[in-house]
Amino acid sequence: MSRLLSSLPRRALSSTQLRSDVGCSSRAYGVIAQSVQASDIQDDIAKIRRDFLAVKENFVRIPDALKGIPKMNPLGIYVNKNLRLDNIQVYGFDYDYTLAHYSPNLQTLIYDLAKEYMVNEFKYPQSCLEFKYDPTFPIRGLYYDKLKGCLLKLDFFGSIEPDGCYFGRHKLSRKEIVEIYGTRHIGRDQLWGLVGLMDFFCFSE
Repeated sequence: MSRLLSSLPRRALSSTQLRSDVGCSSRAYGVIAQSVQASDIQDDIAKIRRDFLAVKENFVRIPDALKGIPKMNPLGIYVNKNLRLDNIQVYGFDYDYTLAHYSPNLQTLIYDLAKEYMVNEFKYPQSCLEFKYDPTFPIRGLYYDKLKGCLLKLDFFGSIEPDGCYFGRHKLSRKEIVEIYGTRHIGRDQLWGLVGLMDFFCFSE
C-alpha cells in the first residue's frame, strides 16, 4: 500500500497560497494539506479500481462470444488449405509417430520390403528373402558399422561390449572382435563409419 501511495501524484501546495486564500495558521495548513492529499489518493484508487473491473468484465465475457462457434471433433485432423484429392495419384505417410502410433506389423512390412528391394535391385542372394523379422533383436542405442557390417554395442568409453557385437545374427567372440577391429576400442577415425540406431525408425533397418 505504501508503494502505491508513493507512486500516486501529489498536488504541491505552498504555505503562502494557503495563508492568503484560507487565512489559517501553520497547524491548520498541515491538516488541510493532508486532507487534500488523501482526497487525491482516494480518487486515484477509485479510478484504478474502475479500470480493473472494466477489464475483468470484458475478460469474463469472452467465453460467451465463443459459444456460437461450432465444436470441433477432438479426434479429427484439420488442414489450413483446400486440396483436391482427385488430383492426387500417390498417397504416402510420414513415418514419425506424430499422428499415429504404429503396430509391430509395420516394422515387419518395412523389413520385408527392404529384403525385396535388396534382392531385386542390388542382386542380393535369393536366400535373403527367407529371413524373418525378429522384433526382440534390435534395441535403441546400438551402432551399425557400414564398412564391416557389424552391429555393435559400445560402452561409455567407446569400447565394444564383449557380448554386444553381431555379424548378421551371428554373435562374435572376443577373438573374432579383435581379428576384425584389432582392438575392442573404436577410435575417432572409425566413428564416421558408424550409424547410430537411436529411435523407433531404426528397428527394422
